[in-house]
Amino acid sequence: MPNPNFSSALSLLAGTRPAPRPATAMTSLLDLFARQTPKPPKPRVFVSYHHAYDEPFAERFRRLFDDTHDIVTDRSLEERIDSDDSDYVYQRIREDFITGTSCTIVLCGRETMNRKHVDWEIKATLDKGHSLLGVRLPTLPCRFDGKYVVPDRLHENLMSGYAHWTAWTGNALEMRIAILEARVKALDSHPQRFAHAFAEPLRDR
Repeated sequence: MPNPNFSSALSLLAGTRPAPRPATAMTSLLDLFARQTPKPPKPRVFVSYHHAYDEPFAERFRRLFDDTHDIVTDRSLEERIDSDDSDYVYQRIREDFITGTSCTIVLCGRETMNRKHVDWEIKATLDKGHSLLGVRLPTLPCRFDGKYVVPDRLHENLMSGYAHWTAWTGNALEMRIAILEARVKALDSHPQRFAHAFAEPLRDR
């Protein structure tokens, strides 16, 4: 009786494909399970960033993780809210953009710590009890002591263990894991909602 593996090898060398093996009851059940098991829902995220300096990274984030790899649904602001009324801006951020998401991703570049709208977006995230992920962009300079300056409210929640910190990546699996780790930390801790964070001295990370 011919060896089936040897026959398959000869078929491949001859440029033809071996005949498919008959399906077993187990493979049929596995195929059925794979077809019926729903995909896990994509997290709906809000991306917070300095629009003047870090727009290219925000666009790349959307292109990589929302459009191409389809691992998140991005609900971030593509343009700043045109108003001088800080209460109105905060309310719009909270109700129109943060509401309906589960995680805020803060892209930290060289001027992010000075952006009041980023602080408001972090505050709205904490008020909702959503998870918080800080992402170190390549443009964020390292200080002489090896630390990075980030928004004050983000720093407090990194120190408390509520928020998660990671480096920028274009890898879908690495970003998915970072979002999951942020969610786990948020479930195991409590957000630090101290008042007037933006007026306080900047902290380092």
